[in-house]
This record gives sequence, structure tokens and C-alpha cells, in this order.
Amino acid sequence: MIKKNGITEFDKRTDRTEKTPVELKGTERIPKTAFWIENNGNGNWFNVDWMHNHKNNATISIFDSFGNLITKGHFFIVCPSDELEFMDDLKTQIDFYDGQNIQLKSNCYLMNRK
Repeated sequence: MIKKNGITEFDKRTDRTEKTPVELKGTERIPKTAFWIENNGNGNWFNVDWMHNHKNNATISIFDSFGNLITKGHFFIVCPSDELEFMDDLKTQIDFYDGQNIQLKSNCYLMNRK
């Protein structure tokens, strides 16, 4: 387990000291470019499959801790008009996935445009 900028990064594919074989099952389905975000004991793997060069929308795949794909969607950033933000470093910007949208640590969120 690694802490970077207040984010817990735990690569379940390589750090096997804290997880049982059952908890590690399926993690081979998680892309190596995915990153783990945990909030209040719950977490997901996020993989940015594609990002627009204006950094305002992206295709993101979200996996559970067992490597099951929860959703893959085209997300675009929604912010209050006076708090414009871009998708600069989603690894540090994402707070959690609420089952529909990706909540950011700021007042912005990523809306899934299905």
C-alpha cells in the first residue's frame, strides 16, 4: 500500500501481503494502466481509455476490486460556472464513483453520457 498526495494506491496484482487468494481472483482483468481510488473503505479501479485533447471529456472504465467491469462510459466534466476545471490528473482529482457519476474532490464531477 502506497500513499501519494493523500491517495491510497494499492496494486492488488503485485502486493499480496494484505489480500487473500479469493480477494485477488479476477484482478488479471484490470488493465495495468488502471489506478485504485478508495474512499471510506470502498474503492474502485479506474482506467482512462481515452481522453479528449481539450481535457473536458474521456472514456473511462470502472472495475470493482475483483476485476469485474462495473461500467464503461463517456464522461464529461461538469463544474459550477465560476469554478472551471479540466481533467488534468484524474488520479489525484477523483474522490469516488457513486454508481452513476464520478465525484471529484472539487465541486465538479464527471457525468456519464450514456
